[in-house]
This record gives sequence, structure tokens and C-alpha cells, in this order.
Amino acid sequence: MNPYLRYALIASAAAAFLLACLAILLAFIVDPNAYKPLVIQLVKEKQRRNLGIGGHIALSFFPRPGVAMHAVSLSEHEDDVEFARVERIHASLALVPLLRGKVVVDGIAIRGLQARLVRFRDGRTNVDDLLASGDEPPPFELDLDDARVEGATLVLRDEPSEREYTLGRLDARIERRSGSSEAEAARHAVSLSFQAVRSGRPDVVDVRLGFGLAAGADASYRVDGLELEATGSMGGADPITMRASGHAGLHSSSGGFAADGMALDITGAQGSRHVDVRLEIPHLSLVDGGLASGLLKANVKAADSANPPDNGNAEITLSDLSGTPGDFRSDALTLGLESRFGERRIVATLASPLRGSVDARRLELPDLSARIHAEGPDVPGGLDGELQGNAILENERQRMQIHLAGKAMGSNAIARLTATGFSEPDLEIDAQIDRLDIDRFLPDPRTPPGRTGSAENPSLEALLDTPLLRNSRMRGSIRIGTLTSAGFRSSNVKLELQAAP
Repeated sequence: MNPYLRYALIASAAAAFLLACLAILLAFIVDPNAYKPLVIQLVKEKQRRNLGIGGHIALSFFPRPGVAMHAVSLSEHEDDVEFARVERIHASLALVPLLRGKVVVDGIAIRGLQARLVRFRDGRTNVDDLLASGDEPPPFELDLDDARVEGATLVLRDEPSEREYTLGRLDARIERRSGSSEAEAARHAVSLSFQAVRSGRPDVVDVRLGFGLAAGADASYRVDGLELEATGSMGGADPITMRASGHAGLHSSSGGFAADGMALDITGAQGSRHVDVRLEIPHLSLVDGGLASGLLKANVKAADSANPPDNGNAEITLSDLSGTPGDFRSDALTLGLESRFGERRIVATLASPLRGSVDARRLELPDLSARIHAEGPDVPGGLDGELQGNAILENERQRMQIHLAGKAMGSNAIARLTATGFSEPDLEIDAQIDRLDIDRFLPDPRTPPGRTGSAENPSLEALLDTPLLRNSRMRGSIRIGTLTSAGFRSSNVKLELQAAP
């Protein structure tokens, strides 16, 4: 063996032996519990909070030096009310800095944390004093390789909205991994799980989250391998499951943002009705305040297990998104819709450029084209329409306007629809059509009286009895050049519409 290598090994073994002896000696002659009153007094003077240490303070030396405390509590600022409590907290210290007289915490494990976080009506929180940077630097540094929280419970109280949430069964872990390049300052694996409950409501959501976090030396951050799953019920409804995956990056100094391969799936049910929603974002970026994207796609599927023929499918695509987050546009928005209700079938397509403003809460379809086809036993020969126009949605005013013109049911048609209020809308309709054969939609006059309004021959009232019209106030007029009804023809007919829920 090389003599220099042998001497190095001997020196290392001797140093390790001396450190072990020193650790054993310190364990016998140093009692950290004797410093409890000093630590409690220091927290009282510096933070104006009451610190309680109900259990023993224990030192450990293997595999790394550290300190553990049990039954630790902390009061609110300048108050005796308890702010947080911990069953056990263990902090490990980096050995090399410790030999130089410097305390660096490189690991922390917290078990049984219970804390209450409050945002007051004036905007302050009950942790402002803990987050504020003091005049004196702390007596230690944080350079964590591993941080764990197990079995925590956090109560979040928002006084302005009078809402309170509890995050229970909270487990979290952050582990440092070696960086994949010199440009990365650090890389961590992050995992988090908890159950969220809203006070006073039957809202329970279980959340699991995991991702890799890379921090760059240029103040950039990247999230890789995001996996999010949330399952719960809102308002006592059937459970809803949401899953998200993908990658994202953020440059904090420039505010740049990019997302790649993002996908969001939502599955829910209400009784026998099931809904599946999928959103795909292959690429979306925000650079120097400008938006850019690839093809964004959303798909919605609905089905009723109690009535298998009843189902629906809608697909929305949005391409070449540009502009800014506050004022954006897309050259092509498309919507495809197919739905079945019993023997009825409706197929529709819609296309238009899109203009939107988050600040004004406004969406606009300036060049709208739509095609529709409907068929069923109550629509002999089917119904077809091809229309052009525009549409505007103003969320601030809760108002929607649609203007359409083109061919419908083999006739020229013009229509204007205005809806105000989205939960119980007021509808105003102004329509013109050259020809309308209403007999196509009415029961066969040869149908026996007892069969009127049956599934085979629904009445006009049944055809108009939809959820939208049932919960709406409606007014307006329909002008018809030639109306055919019960075998008779009338000219220049005007129908006044008036309905209330």
C-alpha cells in the first residue's frame, strides 16, 4: 500500500475516533435542558411570544449531530393564546461547519404540528412578525438537504371572507438531489399530501402532489414530472376526481413562464350522470409579457347510465394564442358538439377567431360561422342550418349577445339573442325567417287524443320545455314571411314572445 495513503487512512481513523470520544463526553457532561429557561426568555424578548418546551431536549451525534425537542408550543404575538404546537421536532446539523464554530441546519423533521394561520380584516396575518427580517441575523443558517413534516394539521382562517379551512393529515417532504448541470443551483424532490375541509360545509378534498424542482443560478425554476391528484366532494355532491401532469418553468427576474406537456383530467358524477373533462396544453409560454401557445384542446364527455342513449361529446380547440394575459387573441377557435337524447341527435360545429380581455372580463367571437344538424322522430327529414355572425360575452355585466344570419330549415334567417344574467337569464330574441313549416314539429292531427304529447309525438309545449327556457324570462318577436300551420299558409306573421319562470 502506498505509505501516504496508509498515513491518510490512519489519520482519518484517529480523527473519527477522537470525534466519537468527544461526542460521548459531551453527551455525559452537557445537559441541554439546563438552557431551557434561557431559550424561553430569548423568544419572549425577541418575538414577544411565549415558548413552551414540555418534553426533554436531547442531543444526538450519529449518524449526524443534531438536537430534538418534544412537546413544543408557541403562543400568538403578545398573547397567551396558543398559535402552534409540535409533538416532536428534530434538527440535524452539518458536521464540517460545526467544527468551524458555525451552525448550519441541513435537515429538519417535524411530527404532529398543529398551527392556526389567520388573515385579519386589515390585511395583516398572525405570522407577520415571524416572517419579518430582524436587525440581527439568526444564530444559524438553513441549508436543508431533507425536510419532513408528518401528521400536521393547519387551520386557515380568512376573516374578510369569514371562511375557515382545515388541512389535516398533512405530510410533506423535500429532498435535495444532485443537480444535472452546472447551471442548476439545486434540485429537489417534493411530495405533499393532505385532506382539506371547509368549516361549516360538507366539502372534503384529498390532495396528493409530487414533482421535481430545479433551481437555476440565474433565478430560474423548473417543475418536472408534476403529478397532482385531488378527490373530493363539494356541497355534499358525489366525489369529483382531478388529475394534472406536465412540466413548467419560471424565470423570476423577467417574469417569464413556460408550460409543456400539461394535461388536466376531471371526472365527476351526479347520480346516474357522469362527466369527463380533459384539457391538453402541449405548450404555453409567457415571455416579455407576450403569450404564445401551440394547439390547446379540451374535450367534454357526458353520459347517463340510467338512460344509455343520452350522451354528449364536445371538443374545443384553440390555436396560436397570442397577445398578453390581460388582452389575448387566437386566430382559430373551433367547437364540435354531438349529443343524443333518446332518439334525438344534434351535431353542431362552430369556428371563429377569438378576442379576450381578462381585465374587462370580456370574450368576443368577431367572425363566427356555425353549422347545425338535428334529427329525430319529432323532426321529420331532419333540420339543417348554416349561419354566420358574431358573439360577445361580458362577464362583468353578465351579458351575452349573439348575431347570426344565414340558412336555417331551408330558409333565409336572421336572429339576434341577448341574455342578461347567467343563473336566471333574461332572454331577448329578435328573429326573422322567410318560410317556416311548423307542422313538422307538431303532433300528427290523426294522432288519438290520448297520444298527444307522447314520446312519439311530443307537443309544442314539450319541445319548448328545456332547462334554459324553464328558468328564464323571455321576451321578443319572430317575424315570418310565410308560415304553414295545420295545412294553412299565412303571410307576414309576427309572433310576440313572453315567458316567465
